[in-house]
Amino acid sequence: LPPIVTETFTIAGQGKGWIDNIQFLNWINTTLIPYVKDTRVKLGCPDQRAELYVDGHKSRHGPGVDAALEGANIEKCLLEPHSSTVSQPLDLTCNGAFKKQLARENVLTGDEDAPTTRSILLTTAALCQGPALTPIHILRGWEKAGLHPFNKDRPLNSKLIKKLASVPPTITCVGRKDRLVIMG
Repeated sequence: LPPIVTETFTIAGQGKGWIDNIQFLNWINTTLIPYVKDTRVKLGCPDQRAELYVDGHKSRHGPGVDAALEGANIEKCLLEPHSSTVSQPLDLTCNGAFKKQLARENVLTGDEDAPTTRSILLTTAALCQGPALTPIHILRGWEKAGLHPFNKDRPLNSKLIKKLASVPPTITCVGRKDRLVIMG
């Protein structure tokens, strides 16, 4: 793989193509925790609690995940299952911008073998992530999801939610002095 790919992405794989607990825990230990520690040092707050927002995939609950996160002072916040179209900030802004940029830059002809296709796609993705992952896209995603500033009506009033049910679901908020826990 070209250096732009290996320097930009953490790449892992397994036979079925889906993330599993081993890969998720490896990502936590080799990528997330070092990044959070480095960011805390750069910001001058080495003991600040961090939050990780993830979907409810079963790999997020496997052995070692909670212990690794707790040991690094990172709280795991789960988004409601099957709700990423209304509650996942990346789905609401960055992923759309990324996919549009990727489609514009697509150079695949369809005649490539699998390794060549993978290499071209990853190289193109590395180039396209910058325009998609801008601070403005990220901030808009958090706002559209109602996560920051917190607004429970944002996801509940989504056209998709109203289309799925005549009565929108409710969200219960449990306030604590140090953080807010949202449960569906």
